[in-house]
Amino acid sequence: ERGPGAAAAALGYRAAMLAIGAGGFLLAGRYGWPAAFLAAAALDNLRQWRQAFQRICWPVPPESGWAYAAAEAKKAGSGAAAACKRWEGGPEQQAERDEEVMALCFGRSLSGRALLQGPCTAHALALHQPLLQVWEELRP
Repeated sequence: ERGPGAAAAALGYRAAMLAIGAGGFLLAGRYGWPAAFLAAAALDNLRQWRQAFQRICWPVPPESGWAYAAAEAKKAGSGAAAACKRWEGGPEQQAERDEEVMALCFGRSLSGRALLQGPCTAHALALHQPLLQVWEELRP
């Protein structure tokens, strides 16, 4: 078998995430396996979300939601700044809100602060916490 999955297995990880850095590819993190009952609960939750949101926009922007949940997992209270930075962009990063689908669902002019005042933060945590519980970020 070839590819990132095989590379991760060869290194003793169940799954790994590669990132591109100045010096080429680097191992950014690795995933473990959740307990079977936790995985089943997370999949049931995703099925319910699919059912509830199949005809309307998903309730949380994917990248800003991940930024929020990942930052909160590292340090409580830091999620809002991370999500706003991803949602609104900056000199080195395009704003997620400028993507066509996000502009349609949430509005291109919606501020990060306004985005986070609704149920977005709760949805971000519900969606991403199961994955973050088995994620280990690696620093070079």
